Amino acid sequence: MRRIDNRIIRWLLLAITTSTLATAQAKPSADSIARLVRKLQEAQTDPTAPALTFTHGFTFIPAYYGDEFSGKTGSSYQVTVGVPFTLWGKTQIIRTNVSAMLGGPETFTAPSVTHVITSSRSTSSGLYRRWAVGTRFEAEAANDFHGHRALAGPEAELFGELTKFALAGIAVGGLFGHSTQLLNVTPTLQLAYGAWSIGTGKTLEWDFKAHEVALAPISLTLAFTAPIEREYYDFFLTPVYQLSRDPGEPKWAIELGVVLAPRWFATPK
Repeated sequence: MRRIDNRIIRWLLLAITTSTLATAQAKPSADSIARLVRKLQEAQTDPTAPALTFTHGFTFIPAYYGDEFSGKTGSSYQVTVGVPFTLWGKTQIIRTNVSAMLGGPETFTAPSVTHVITSSRSTSSGLYRRWAVGTRFEAEAANDFHGHRALAGPEAELFGELTKFALAGIAVGGLFGHSTQLLNVTPTLQLAYGAWSIGTGKTLEWDFKAHEVALAPISLTLAFTAPIEREYYDFFLTPVYQLSRDPGEPKWAIELGVVLAPRWFATPK
């Protein structure tokens, strides 16, 4: 019995020692934390970043265009999940977004799925350049402005670092359906300093059917990366002003959200 007890004690001591060493080894250095923060900042802005990301966002709309919508407010919630993987030797990303209007002139749910194949290279100074091509599918429930619609179209994205603290890019895509022909252009710029970053990157939309600009937002995103437990989260605040004045379109909007890129996920090569 004493021999068994001694064995148990030795195993417990070995387990405690091993876990202590593992914890000490797992404690990230300042350099690794800085790289992790920058990687999360890139994932928040760059859709071609091969990182598993979860984004939750809430939007408050204090004002709409149109006399019939005067005094009305609205809100929406959206969640986006980006999943990278390797298939046939190519890094690929599937981004799933579900946006739900919770109040305002219209209430509806609009899910979308984007699948792209990416490729990247590094410059002589170590900065990355990355491009992606693929397709996007979007469905939208009927509302006061249009009926049910299902849209699909191509997507092309080009992003890269200008410096170690600045990145820029552009995404161009089309969405086509039974009575819809849209061109989407999203220019993006982000500047980062430590845990803080500031940038812009909202989608401009051209309606081929109406021969007019359907969406022309001006925005500025302020983000801060902070640790919670053993994970790092990117919290962001984005005020948006809409230049297009179509009745029922939000005039102002304030977006609040958070992005998580789990540390345990292995980035595809």
